[in-house]
Amino acid sequence: QAQTGDLIFFHGTTSMGRVIELTGLYSHVAMVIILPDSEKTVLVCEAQQSVGVRCITVERLFTDYWADNKSFGGRAFVFRPRQPLSLVEQDTLYRSAINLMGSLYSNDHIKKMVLRWIDYHLSHHDQRPILEPEYNHLVCSEATLLWFHSINRTLPYDLHYGDYTPSSEATSEDLDVTAELSLPAG
Repeated sequence: QAQTGDLIFFHGTTSMGRVIELTGLYSHVAMVIILPDSEKTVLVCEAQQSVGVRCITVERLFTDYWADNKSFGGRAFVFRPRQPLSLVEQDTLYRSAINLMGSLYSNDHIKKMVLRWIDYHLSHHDQRPILEPEYNHLVCSEATLLWFHSINRTLPYDLHYGDYTPSSEATSEDLDVTAELSLPAG
C-alpha cells in the first residue's frame, strides 16, 4: 500500500541514531518511490551515513539494510502527504531521487547539528535557520527536503535548532501517519 512520496521516519538503533534523537523522536527519514515498471517496485530512497544518497528495495529494510544480512532492526513510521500527489509530482519525485543518487553524506553537518543542539540547551537561544542544503553533501532530512521542494512542497525546520531534522519534518501538518513498521533486529 506504499505510495510515492510517503516518508518513513525511523527510531535509531545505532549510537549515531541515538545522538540524532537528541533533537526529537526520530533519527532518520527516507522517502518511498514506486517505480513505473510492470512490478511497481517499491524503493526506499535516503541519505545514509556510510554510502550517501541511495535507493534500495523495500525488502532490504527487512533483510539486508546495512549490507550485512540484517534488517534495520527498530521501529519506523510511514507518513503520507495529506494532499495526494499528482502523476506529474510522482514523476518529478522519481527524477529528483535519481538525480541525487550518489551524492555524499555530510558528517560535518551532523556535527554542526549536535553543536547547535548543545548551544541551544546551554544558551536557550533559538538558532538561526540553515537556509539550504548543498546538493553534493547531504543528511537524510536534507534529501527529503530537496525532494519535496522539487514538487513545490515544504517540510518544517526545528525552530530551536534552526535546522531540518527528521523529527521536525515529522511535525508537518501536511503529513499523516499511516502505518507502523516493526523491523526486527537482524
